[in-house]
Amino acid sequence: IAISSQQPSSYNINGKTSRLADYLPAPFFQYHINNKLFLQTEFHFQSPQYTDRLLLKNTRRGDSSIMRIENSVYLEKLYYFNIPLNLYYTPLRNVSIGGGLQYSSMVGGVASYEERRTSPQTSSFESVARRVKDDSLASRFMPSEWRYQFDANYYFHRFTLGVRYSQSMKDFIRVDPSGLAGNIRNKSFLLYLRFNIWEE
Repeated sequence: IAISSQQPSSYNINGKTSRLADYLPAPFFQYHINNKLFLQTEFHFQSPQYTDRLLLKNTRRGDSSIMRIENSVYLEKLYYFNIPLNLYYTPLRNVSIGGGLQYSSMVGGVASYEERRTSPQTSSFESVARRVKDDSLASRFMPSEWRYQFDANYYFHRFTLGVRYSQSMKDFIRVDPSGLAGNIRNKSFLLYLRFNIWEE
C-alpha cells in the first residue's frame, strides 16, 4: 500500500501496465521455539517498492523562438529481492506481534521517459515507461540495503492475516550533483494473507 507521498504506480517491472506479477505468492518458513515465540523467514523474489515520483534526469536543448525540446526521466517504482527474518511473540491466542531485519537487493525498476517539444505555433508531449536495470540510471541507486520492520497478525485455521511496516536504514538513491533528486529512504506498508501448506 502506498504511504506518505509515494505513488501507486500501475507499471510492472517490464514497464507494462499489468501489475499481476506484483502479487505472486512468496514462500515462508516458521520455527516455533515454544508456544509463545517463533522465528519466520520469507523469500520475496520480485517485490515492488512504491516511491515518490523523483526527477532523475532533465535536459533541454534548442531555441525557444524555433523549437525547444525537453527530456525528463521520472522514477515510477523499484523492485527488490527481499529476505526478512522476524521474531514473533504471541501474547494472546492466535495473535502475534513481532519485528526484525530484512535484507533487500534491488533487481530493477521502472522509469517514465518524457519528451516535450515546444515551438511558437505547436507543442507535443510523449511519454513511455521502460525498465531500469544495468544502465547509467540504475547506477544512481544503492544495490542493496537493510531494513527494520514491525509486524502484527492473526492466525485462524492455517490462514494468517497481518500488517507489516518496514523502513530502510539508509537512502536508496545516491546524492545527485544536479539536485534533481534528494536522499530518500524506502518504506513500505504491507497487508498480507498467508496460508500454511504444511504444519507439524
